[in-house]
Amino acid sequence: QELAAQDTLQFGPAGAVTRLHVENNMAHVWHSQIQGRRMFVMFSPQETEKLAGQSCKGAFGRENREWTSSVDIFSTGQKRGRLSETSAHVVVLEPGETVLVPAGWWQCSVALEPFTTISRRFWNRSNRLGICDEIARLSDLREPGPSQRMRLESQLPGLREQIQEDDLSS
Repeated sequence: QELAAQDTLQFGPAGAVTRLHVENNMAHVWHSQIQGRRMFVMFSPQETEKLAGQSCKGAFGRENREWTSSVDIFSTGQKRGRLSETSAHVVVLEPGETVLVPAGWWQCSVALEPFTTISRRFWNRSNRLGICDEIARLSDLREPGPSQRMRLESQLPGLREQIQEDDLSS
């Protein structure tokens, strides 16, 4: 059930746009196109200053986004910020194709046709410390009882420490 929470099934009409954002808790994400075409625009983490990245605790759809941008890459006006100084990586996904967005990368999308996309957030050796923050986030959403919260709060620091020690010894 916890792993399934990392999957999202997205669908919408042509023209549907996702706001420019970075995945929470250092997660990588892959998007696989099931139906329709969808354009993804991605920027490396080095572009953050130019994209006017801001910490944000607002809710967007089902998820809270910690990092969003006020830059609207589809705008022709002032909302473009310093976009002309950045290098965008653009891909149009066709049905059956998948794109991987590494942890820390900015992404947004626009549906070119009515679409269905399945996505999964994940962690591996390169970003696994973020899983501790994800566990804490999921725990907050589920509002555990006092004994479960105490257990989690006592074990998460140890898990973080173990990951950091393992990373240093690798």
